[in-house]
Amino acid sequence: MSTLNARKADIMRLAEKHGDKAKNGKILHIIPTIAQGGAEKVLSDVVSNVPGKHIIVVMETKPDFYKIPDSVPIYRLGIGDRTGIWQKIKGIAKLAFVLSWERPAVVVGWSHVGHLAASVLRRVARVRAVWSLHASATQENTPSGKNRLQGYVDLSKEGSVDAIHYVSDLSRKDMMALGVADGIVARHMIDLGRFSVSKTRSTKSFVFVNAARIDPPVKDHETLLKAFAIVKASKPDAHLVCVGRGTDGIEFRELMRKHGGDGVTGLGEILEVERVYAAANAFVLSSAVENSPIVIAEALASGLPIASTNVGDVEEVIGNLGRLAPPRDPVALAAAMCSVYMDKDLQKRVLIDGPGRIAKLYDGNSIRDAWSKILASDTAKAPTILGLMIFWGHTIWRMSAIGLPTKRSMAAAGVRFGISFAILTFTNFLPWGMVRSTITFAGNMFFYIAIYSVFAGMEGAFTNGIVDRISAVKKIVNPLVAREVPRAQDQT
Repeated sequence: MSTLNARKADIMRLAEKHGDKAKNGKILHIIPTIAQGGAEKVLSDVVSNVPGKHIIVVMETKPDFYKIPDSVPIYRLGIGDRTGIWQKIKGIAKLAFVLSWERPAVVVGWSHVGHLAASVLRRVARVRAVWSLHASATQENTPSGKNRLQGYVDLSKEGSVDAIHYVSDLSRKDMMALGVADGIVARHMIDLGRFSVSKTRSTKSFVFVNAARIDPPVKDHETLLKAFAIVKASKPDAHLVCVGRGTDGIEFRELMRKHGGDGVTGLGEILEVERVYAAANAFVLSSAVENSPIVIAEALASGLPIASTNVGDVEEVIGNLGRLAPPRDPVALAAAMCSVYMDKDLQKRVLIDGPGRIAKLYDGNSIRDAWSKILASDTAKAPTILGLMIFWGHTIWRMSAIGLPTKRSMAAAGVRFGISFAILTFTNFLPWGMVRSTITFAGNMFFYIAIYSVFAGMEGAFTNGIVDRISAVKKIVNPLVAREVPRAQDQT
């Protein structure tokens, strides 16, 4: 008996050791991709400049755009919108392995999928949950976007997040007005050594540059091309250079053909965008919706005057170093571009004031300090391996339970099974040939349809909106919570 008690004590000490071995400083970032985008750029800057043992989990399989330090491990789950149920299960299992192996103290969610994952893990795996929010109420104006906003409000009120990073004051004010908790504002990090005023700009022509990928419609390249066509009609020496994913593709060329592409060049995705800025005379932004576009700061750091739609915090950032126009108004944007073209005083003033303004607004030390505070892990505990196994197993079981077939669907499946067996039995009495093979095919189809009718609901639970419908996910997660994790102190 004494040996048994000693062994039990050893096990309890081991469990306590694993439960408290949490203050290892590891920070796990969950993000859909590291492709071109604002959140992806911030993630790259954080893991490169903010102290800590960073780990990245990438959900999808798109190629990386931003450089990640070799010292930062990257795990790829291979989960995307079009992946099947088994790939999703494999991805979840891989995430469970990563958590068990790395045992982070902090989980940072990037995008709504990452935010949800961080909140779930906080409740059941005893990690510190951080959201990096790059959205605002004005951006999320679609039905799915409004659902996400309501999800943020609900999860925030329940205490499912310990700290929130806002990329701009606009985003912070918008989300707080909805009921989301307060957080810390940390702007993008700008490498002022990388973006510098060029002395080799063209004097024979006037080059506008636009940097925006084409896939989100809100970047509104259509308005950009319409506006430039108006500018080109009165300023023959004007040229427009577009950089960003898709600007060298078929869709962009079709827009050029439709709205006039005279003087327009699409260069596609370029990592060293500062070389394009160095050859340009002005920057133009045509987005219909933005939060805090980093390209505006990069352009000002390069000494370029700005012609932009009045979106996000653009007005605050540019001050008197550019011209603004309402969104989705080509005529007004063309007028802003012409004003920048004609204002020689503005072009000279921005060469000096632009870099200085960005150095003040995007102070690197302040941003690093803000992120260090956001990622502080003093209150966190790393999850135990047993706890993670119970969490993932129970979560998958609960998710599957949503899609279990009803009595009606089971009855329908039984009828289909019966018909398929009857057809396949009948075909045994038919001679070989086209008739028999056709009827056999029909019997097999009934069989497969019966199988699918049993499991279709389960597949739907995994693939049809399980992430966006946060209220449904909360019903899955909340029963798993046996104890409430103490909240960290509110961030100020």
